[in-house]
Parts: sequence; structure tokens; C-alpha cells
Amino acid sequence: MEQAQAVPVELAARRQLWWHLNQPYRLIYREHREREEAAAQAAWEAANPDHRSWWDRLLRREPPRYRRTADSPFTCPPLEPSSEQLANLQRLAEVLRSGAEPTSGLAAASNFALELAELYREQGRFGEAEAALSGVDAREAGSVGRLMADLIRERLTAPVRYRL
Repeated sequence: MEQAQAVPVELAARRQLWWHLNQPYRLIYREHREREEAAAQAAWEAANPDHRSWWDRLLRREPPRYRRTADSPFTCPPLEPSSEQLANLQRLAEVLRSGAEPTSGLAAASNFALELAELYREQGRFGEAEAALSGVDAREAGSVGRLMADLIRERLTAPVRYRL
């Protein structure tokens, strides 16, 4: 009985620790993205000066505005996980692989395939990440699964923000 309650508690605690330990990287990531966006906007503004005539200004026509293009490069700073992060990621993967509950076995392990793929990817274990992701139905994984497959293919270990 004690073991049955301990596993879900450990799972919840390790997930919280995973998210908490990624927070310093999130701050670095945001600063990196803001610098990259500011540089792109400055380059765009230099290449697209305001050429409105005095008449356009009098009529209060809008000047050209910067909009990020879809083909603009997207980069992120490298992740250098601490030993504490790696230990937590490894143990969390073990708990998820076990099915997270002693009675659930392999059926529950497949429910955690996306999360396992993400854990392996952040550890740099790309072969295992691909194997975990291959166990997920493409329709079920959706855009998150496609993004994760791209990140694995690019060998990117950094946590990446995405919208569902």
C-alpha cells in the first residue's frame, strides 16, 4: 500500500523539480530571443526607412511596420544541464518507464511516451527519444509530436516552448 502511494507522489515531485530546474534556462532563453528579435527589427528598420511624403504624414497614414517573417531564423542558447538536473531527468524517466504505478505496467508506459521522448531528448539520448516517440500514434501526438521529432532530428537538447 505504501509503495502504491509513493510512486505517484515521487512522479509529481520529480515533474515539479524538472520544471523548477529548467527555470534559469527559461530566463536565458527569453533574453536570447529578445536580443535576436531586437537585432532583426533593427536590421529591418534600417532596410525599410519611412518614405512617406508630407501629405501621407498629414493624412496620418501609417509608416511601414516590422513584422517577423515566417522564414526568419529561430535559434536558442545551448543547454548545459547540472548534475542535479541530469539525475532528476534520469530518475523521472525510470519512474515513467515503470508505468508510474506498480500495477499498470506497459500499458501505462505507452501513455507517457511523449514525456519520455522529451526527457531523453533533454538528456541528449536521441536514439532512445526516437524509440519512445515511435511508440506514439502520429495523429495522437499531433503538432507536439512533430515538433519533438524535429528537435530530435536536429539533436537539440534545450527545453523549447511550444503551444498546444
